[in-house]
Amino acid sequence: MLVGSEATLIAESYGGNWKVYKKGEEITPETKVKLERIPDDPNGGGRHEMHFVNCCKNGGKPASSFEYSGPFNEMVVMGNLAVRMQSLQKTLLWDSENMKVTNLSPDEKLVTTKLLPYSSDEVTKRVDDQSKQKVEWNAQEMCEEWIKHKYRNGWKW
Repeated sequence: MLVGSEATLIAESYGGNWKVYKKGEEITPETKVKLERIPDDPNGGGRHEMHFVNCCKNGGKPASSFEYSGPFNEMVVMGNLAVRMQSLQKTLLWDSENMKVTNLSPDEKLVTTKLLPYSSDEVTKRVDDQSKQKVEWNAQEMCEEWIKHKYRNGWKW
């Protein structure tokens, strides 16, 4: 549900079957943008996936442009980073060009609770007791790790 100054939009999951209400009455809004449908893949593959692959191979502009989705994804990741670093109680200054937070000093510490791996065998009291333990992390190191995760070596067969 999105409540705006002029109307309210209500939609089911994934934005389906949406309706607009103004002053309690359902209205049919004027559509200003018309998106072209992505044609079905003649080979039976997924519509959106194959459209993207076709644009990569043959040129063209995908329906979900990186010009929009790249900055959008960066904004979402920065929101997650801000939540993870909220114990600092400060505004994070982001340098998009260099992909880094610029206002963390090397001695700042994040304070979190100790998190345990989930197991259905864990006794609730033990999990509760251990999760009350406070853990300190170097804020700058954790920030860099969360921005650009250092993946382990791949699987070895």
